[in-house]
Amino acid sequence: MNTHKTDGPMSKVDRAALRALAEAATPGGWAHEADIREDRCGKSEVVGWNINSGTQEIIGCEGILGDGKPDAAYIAAAHPAAVLELLDEVARLREALHLAEQFIVNGCDLGFIRMPDRGDPALHTLPAIRAALGRPGA
Repeated sequence: MNTHKTDGPMSKVDRAALRALAEAATPGGWAHEADIREDRCGKSEVVGWNINSGTQEIIGCEGILGDGKPDAAYIAAAHPAAVLELLDEVARLREALHLAEQFIVNGCDLGFIRMPDRGDPALHTLPAIRAALGRPGA
């Protein structure tokens, strides 16, 4: 499933597709551990990394080039619950931005808020909110 789209913020990630993938994936916290094996001379070496949820192996990665530990740690940290939590936070922040946008627009329309003078950094507040929401004309 492709999780990228061509419009909107959040680096063009299709949040609905990402949520569906996270909800379908193995739940629980994930951990990473080295896959250590002995070579023909009896020397132990790391040949890959495993991603586990509890006692269930989710991903086995053999033959990773270089030091795969940082990649394995990242994959384990980006488990479904973490991704869902981030998506929920994005939704909460987008809703708060939407409410702030409406507050500013209504306040200006009703005369309770005066638009900042030219050169005032606050003049960029509404366009910044709209840009963050991926609104046209931001």
